[in-house]
Amino acid sequence: MSASDMHAYAHSPQPPPQNYTLPLPNLMTVAGTSTEHRWYSFPGMTRDECLVFKTFDSDGPQPGNGVGVHSAFEDPEMSPQAAARESIEARVICFLAAQQAPCPRSQDPQGGAKWQMGAEEQSARPPMENVQRLLFYKWLQENEWAGAVGLTAKFTISNEKLPTYLDIMRENIAETRKEAGMLQYDLVPDYSPDASAPGVSVYWLLERFRSRADLLHHVQSAHYKRCQERFLSDMGGHPLVQIGLYKIDPVEP
Repeated sequence: MSASDMHAYAHSPQPPPQNYTLPLPNLMTVAGTSTEHRWYSFPGMTRDECLVFKTFDSDGPQPGNGVGVHSAFEDPEMSPQAAARESIEARVICFLAAQQAPCPRSQDPQGGAKWQMGAEEQSARPPMENVQRLLFYKWLQENEWAGAVGLTAKFTISNEKLPTYLDIMRENIAETRKEAGMLQYDLVPDYSPDASAPGVSVYWLLERFRSRADLLHHVQSAHYKRCQERFLSDMGGHPLVQIGLYKIDPVEP
């Protein structure tokens, strides 16, 4: 979908519905047709299944905020004797904290700086397939993969904060390379001078660990905790990082 697909209109039913207290008219949004649109249906859902999607998000205009459109249609494969469709609508409003992502206690047994989100992490994210940082921690804690793991972390740093960032990473890298399960831990600048916007620099952290348990041990270490705390105290928040996480299957020569 694109922004040009979206059209606003004023909805003002007369007379107003019973017990309706919101001011009229309501400004609503409908989508125009486009050959670029792709529609998906979910037939055969059972009573213990549900489909959840956003119908509104105040974080930017639709559809750039992840809100799509939905509709009903005639299903030609349904039997004429099938029970009529019934629908009930439940409206839920979610308020998300601006400075810290929700973190269930089960995911954060010890707390700490690594679970706090900086303002830059919540801004528009440059294009890259990635695992969000907090989901990365969750995967480490809950996954049963026993083999080697690797990740490529792309850091986008403002040039004014770059000296502080590099100092933090030097300290973290020096201690990480002493870990028994570490196979590779290198920080390198992007090879392309055009990789970032004016005023920012891109650095890549290349990591490989002998096992998921070794990587989990790393993010629970004292020096990693200090690195996360320095992001908050020295840089004012975690820098923007995008993580590409992968399992490493053993390859025989």
